[in-house]
Order: sequence, then C-alpha cells, then structure tokens
Amino acid sequence: MKKWCKRIFLSLLGLFLAIQLVPFGRSNPPVDEKKKLSPPPEVEAILRASCYDCHSNETAWPWYAKVAPVSWWIANHVNDGRRRLNLSEWADIAQRPGRKPLTIGGQPATTVQIQAKILGDMETDMEMGRMPLPSYLIMHPDARITPAQFKTVTDWLHATVAQLNSTPSSGKSF
Repeated sequence: MKKWCKRIFLSLLGLFLAIQLVPFGRSNPPVDEKKKLSPPPEVEAILRASCYDCHSNETAWPWYAKVAPVSWWIANHVNDGRRRLNLSEWADIAQRPGRKPLTIGGQPATTVQIQAKILGDMETDMEMGRMPLPSYLIMHPDARITPAQFKTVTDWLHATVAQLNSTPSSGKSF
C-alpha cells in the first residue's frame, strides 16, 4: 500500500513539474497613450485597481500566474477580458477582432456609439456585481468597489455617455 501511494505521489509530482514546461502566453502589449481610455485621475485610479488587470495591456501578473495549471486559467481569463473590453485600445474598440458587429437602426454603429454602449454596460456590470468578478476579488480584495467609488465612476460614465451621444456620428473617438 505504501509503495503504491508513493508511486502515485511521485507520478503526480512529475506531472506537475512537466506541465510547468508548457508555455502559455502572458503578455502586456505596448500601450499607445493616444488610444487608451483617459478618464479623470480619480476615476482612472479606481479603474486601475478594479479593472486594468483583466481589461488592459497593463496587467500586473501575480507570482501564481507563472504556475501551471493556474497560469493557464489566468492567461485565458485575461485574454478573454481584453477581447471583450481593452481600456488600452479604447480608440480601436470598434475594430476588435471577434466582436459581434453592433447595429443601430439597421446601420453599423460608429466607434462613438459603440463606446457609449460599452460604458453603459460597464455601469450595469458593476451595479449587478458582475464586475469585478467575485473570483478576482478573492485574491484582490482591494479591487472591491465601494459605494463612494461606484458613485465617482458612474457620475463620470453618465457624463461621458452624454458627451458621446451628443457627438456627431463622424466616427470620432472619445
């Protein structure tokens, strides 16, 4: 019995060590300052603490993001978050590969219209407790958004959406 347990343990240990050799992409592509979302400093601080690790090219990869199989899950999670919303590529949000085309009145939406919709969705996701993800908050309790922070962000979101909605449909980005 002891010999059998030892073999199982050594096999699992060998498997764990072997999967560490399987590379999985953890990257932070360069950030073009002209393309990123530029909210006021107090809003940016909240977004950095609560959103940027999954929704920007400025991810702070924790040590456990280098240990398989956790690293695979985290990298997939970050890649999915960036695909859905990348605050570092805000100006190019309409051209994101894999994004379902948004139409308004049967016509393709402009970048400004897409940005307004996404900002509205951000508020809904925060209000419903979908963002930041509960699984993220376990390891990052400082990312939890307080009621005061929620008000700061939503006030900015409302003002920005109003500004975007008043922008002529020239395709100009905010």
